[in-house]
Amino acid sequence: MTLGLYLSKLIGARVLLCWVVLLVIGLGIDLLRSSSDLIEQGGAGMVARYAWFRLPLLGTILLPISVLTGAIIGFMTLNSRSELTVVRAAGRSTLRLMSGLVPMILVLGLAHHLLGNNLSSWAQRGLIAMFPLEIAAPTAPEPGDSVWNRSQSDVLNAVPAAEDGSELTDISIFRLDTEGRMIARLRATEGRFVDGAWQLQDVQRRAEGQTEKLDSFVWESQILPSDVVELARNQGIVTMARAQAVLAGDAVATRGLALYQTQLWRGYVAFVVPAIMLLLAAISAFGSARHGAGAKQAGLAVVLGFLYVACDGFVASLGNVGAVPPLIAALAPSGVFLIIALWCLLMQES
Repeated sequence: MTLGLYLSKLIGARVLLCWVVLLVIGLGIDLLRSSSDLIEQGGAGMVARYAWFRLPLLGTILLPISVLTGAIIGFMTLNSRSELTVVRAAGRSTLRLMSGLVPMILVLGLAHHLLGNNLSSWAQRGLIAMFPLEIAAPTAPEPGDSVWNRSQSDVLNAVPAAEDGSELTDISIFRLDTEGRMIARLRATEGRFVDGAWQLQDVQRRAEGQTEKLDSFVWESQILPSDVVELARNQGIVTMARAQAVLAGDAVATRGLALYQTQLWRGYVAFVVPAIMLLLAAISAFGSARHGAGAKQAGLAVVLGFLYVACDGFVASLGNVGAVPPLIAALAPSGVFLIIALWCLLMQES
């Protein structure tokens, strides 16, 4: 058994254990909020289905923290057995030791990417489709709230009139030219999505200073009923595929373009988040467990890890609203904490 395989098994087992424990705790807290409503809706079976769809969402959030805590526990275990002392005496540095964990890091990076960009999106669609809005989307809109959306050729303001998004009322559509200037305005009392287009009724069209009244009008748009639902709930998960489709003009942007640009880059960064957490956790590999130095090093690793999560979320939120360039919002926190982790390890080695 090679050293890398031994370390991967020891640390990987603890990462998995921490992830399972945190998932159980997180799911338990979540069910405290909604279990009574779920039982009234469909009994224990409804609770089980809800838990099934919530697990990928919680797993995405908790995986980086699980990697951090599990790796810290693993390194402290090695320290308590003096195994790291023996390895260093044999001439292996900590960074060289970490190179043996590359296969595990790649697996964790792929898992984090798939959870955040595939399974989480599937799980949220399942929650919205199967459960009442107040359970699936705690920030549900009030009845009668209007939605806004801007595409390259139109700005839409309307009130959803059906839960599936196929009907609209109080519709205003502002037609734009290629330079984004308004060239026409449509107003309709109601509209229904039929055969791939919106059939508007009782329409008032104003263009070039002239007003025209129409009994009906066919509005061809990329906006689908599912987009109306997402606009109303304003909490759909933006995956890399969704962001790429929106930026390429193949899908409707239900939020600002800065959000899609930021989330596209963050999809790539998801691969390296577990690696950064492992490097931060490796700080705990230094210091004697007998004199309390190991606990101090572990505390430093925990503080840096949670600080990374907080900074990453804060900067990403700035990128989502366009306050920070999307590329910087996605890459800066990971780049800064990667440098911090490497610097700490090099300082400990010297």
